[in-house]
Amino acid sequence: MVHLKAELFRDLETVEGLHRALQNAIELEHATLPVYLYTHYSLDPIKNRRIRSLIMSVAMEEMLHFGLACNLLNAVGGAPRIDHPGFVPTFPGPLPGAVQDGLVARLAPFSKELVRDVFMEIEEPETPMSFPVVELSGVPPP
Repeated sequence: MVHLKAELFRDLETVEGLHRALQNAIELEHATLPVYLYTHYSLDPIKNRRIRSLIMSVAMEEMLHFGLACNLLNAVGGAPRIDHPGFVPTFPGPLPGAVQDGLVARLAPFSKELVRDVFMEIEEPETPMSFPVVELSGVPPP
């Protein structure tokens, strides 16, 4: 799970603080796009159609989050800053505004390791859901 720096949430009661937090959200959402899109385009469109489709659906969700954060910043009187060199993420490297805990976002072809080490770290919810499949199956645990 990506943990955000605590200072990103300071001053949310001020307009400037809210603008800053939303700009950070925009930068974070934008930085995830190359990670997913690079991997998507590394897959054969015929042999890996389902995997490509799934990865593209995640990228589209990130684009939606990016657009929503931009619209929200506009709605509260700010303006998204997406036209400066510092906005472009550097890979491999940390995601903007995140406390990494070892996460290094990188552009790489599809692999199980990339899914486990990067995609699942980015997408893991704060409180993961528990699915007690073994307990409900009636099969004794190993």
